[in-house]
Amino acid sequence: MGTLIIPVCRTDPFTGGSAGFGTIPRAPANGSSPPPIGPVLPLDSDIYLVRAMAPVALWVDHFTSAADIVWDDALSEQDFVLALVEESRRLWLACGAVAAVAPDLDLGHSFMISINSSLATRRQWLVDRLEVLRSQSDLIRNDDASRAATSDLLLDLDAILNRLAVQAGLEDGATPAQFTVPNPLLEVSIDVPGGWLLFRNRIDIVLVAPPELQAEGVRGLGVPGWNFGTALRIRRLRHEAPWALADTSELMDSLLVKFGGRVSHGDTEVDGHQSIIRVYEALDDNWVTIAAATVRDLHSYLFELGCPATQRASCEALLQSLLAGVHFTDR
Repeated sequence: MGTLIIPVCRTDPFTGGSAGFGTIPRAPANGSSPPPIGPVLPLDSDIYLVRAMAPVALWVDHFTSAADIVWDDALSEQDFVLALVEESRRLWLACGAVAAVAPDLDLGHSFMISINSSLATRRQWLVDRLEVLRSQSDLIRNDDASRAATSDLLLDLDAILNRLAVQAGLEDGATPAQFTVPNPLLEVSIDVPGGWLLFRNRIDIVLVAPPELQAEGVRGLGVPGWNFGTALRIRRLRHEAPWALADTSELMDSLLVKFGGRVSHGDTEVDGHQSIIRVYEALDDNWVTIAAATVRDLHSYLFELGCPATQRASCEALLQSLLAGVHFTDR
């Protein structure tokens, strides 16, 4: 079983100089539902909480149901290992999504208490099962009743949030809204479609795609060192001397070779800046990483979208649509 571990489920807000900046739910540009909620909305209001937590609740609901099916169908020790690996990584992403928006939410709210407790309880169950698998694998199913109980708690979160939405006057319920992720540290912001999860917003930004864009199973989490599933990561690299886009082009291959071999290249644009785009494919892992880069002053910005290789064409289009929401800012 090697070094298999269950990742820590951290839902408390990050502190210090690299703390997250949260999200700002807002109305889509075309004015369609969900209704506008702007800066005048108190951050501790139920409407704000519903909008911030809606994509997390949907994610938990989908992957809890999927994980239960995989667990029930598991027969061999390897089946259980794969079940624990995938579910623990999906749970880790859900916990990170809660932590990312937590700075803007009332952590004493009953819903926040419920989701934090339910995620922590499920994570502990996974830890316990891993220990049983290591020591007495023949007893791996002797606690399935507890699993079912923790599943009930997780699967009820979406319904609880929808009831809260109705009480708050949201006619469309807990529907994920488009939101903006500002990051003054990186001098960039990005408008994100509804349903995506903000997983990290510190020295890089990581946005995880909604369940319908994810491939289930361990291979759906990506190549080793990725583990976000279908997701977008935004990084900024600082250079000590004048730097050109051609220099970044040479740098990209060395940075992204771990995600596969380069199979294509081209040009694009990010917020009016000339940019390049590269596609890296890991055939053995059925994974593709589509990366765009641009140079602004002494910084290179990298935009990396990872997704299953079977969805390469749609993912290339997806990256272009995400890049349209990127805006560079000044301190």
